[in-house]
Parts: sequence; structure tokens; C-alpha cells
Amino acid sequence: MTLTLSDGLAIVLVGLSQALGHWIPWHLVPALVDERRQLLRPFAYVYGCLWIWLGFLVYALSHPTIWPALWFLALLIVAAGLGTMAPRAIHEIGEARRLRADRRDLERTLGQTDET
Repeated sequence: MTLTLSDGLAIVLVGLSQALGHWIPWHLVPALVDERRQLLRPFAYVYGCLWIWLGFLVYALSHPTIWPALWFLALLIVAAGLGTMAPRAIHEIGEARRLRADRRDLERTLGQTDET
């Protein structure tokens, strides 16, 4: 398989976009960051997947017979995004339950301390 100039540019573009994403001042948009001023994971996943999509789009435009593969790639990207975010959602739900249980325990402990 021989890569064309546009293929090489697409590969470089995707690689650089992922690396440069670490230095974008995301904190300028408070809705995108957490309390540590780090990009929220769902936005990071969307950012990464969009650049992969754009890289493949550059490839597809220079290889017009590839459109069926392009749509399949779109499905793969959506599946990868969901597969990445689902465990995080499960973790967050579990963490919220643990925090509620800890809060109840603390309230019980403080209630017992006040009575003694």
C-alpha cells in the first residue's frame, strides 16, 4: 500500500491535533473543564474522535470509492465513544452511591456524638 501526500498529511494532522489538544487553554470555557481546570472526559473523547474522523475524511476525499468504509468508520467511532464513556458513567454512579453512604454514616456519627 502506497500512501499519497494527502494520506500522510491526514496522519500527521490527526497525530498533531491529539498532541496539541493537551495545550489548548480549555479553561477559557468553564463549562468544558472540571475543578482542576482539566478538560472533562466526554469533551476530550469528542475532541479526539472528531480529529480521527477528519483525518479519515481527508483520506476518503482523495479515495472517492471509500465512502462505504467511511460510514462504517463513523459507526466504529460512535461505538468507541460509547464504549469509552459507559464505564466512566458506571464509575461515576458508583462513586455517587459511595458518597451518599459516607454522608449518611457521617450524619449518624455526628448525631450520636451530639446526643452523648
